Amino acid sequence: MPQDRRLYTRYQISVEAKTGLQSGIVLPAQALDISIEGVRLRVEGIPPFKVNDELFIVIKANQTIKLKGKIKWIKFEKGYTDIGVKFDQLDIQTSQHLSKILSEMALSDLEDKYLK
Repeated sequence: MPQDRRLYTRYQISVEAKTGLQSGIVLPAQALDISIEGVRLRVEGIPPFKVNDELFIVIKANQTIKLKGKIKWIKFEKGYTDIGVKFDQLDIQTSQHLSKILSEMALSDLEDKYLK
């Protein structure tokens, strides 16, 4: 089994998102997991994206957050495509917003594990 080389905890989520290219192509997506470094998205079918494309992402969780990043990998499956995105230099406000959301997820996860 390959070793996970990620530096940050990745949280499993299942929330509505949209993603697109600067050219104007926008697709509905589902965010499947997220960390301070990146996100895994799922889109229906085969999107017109390729590795190293810059994606714009809107994740609609408890709070909406707008992010951008580069595609690091694409995995085509029957009927859908998973896309691994590494966030590009997040501005301080977006980074703080994402950190707050991830902190809330971490606390919720702790409560689920230790307070039940």
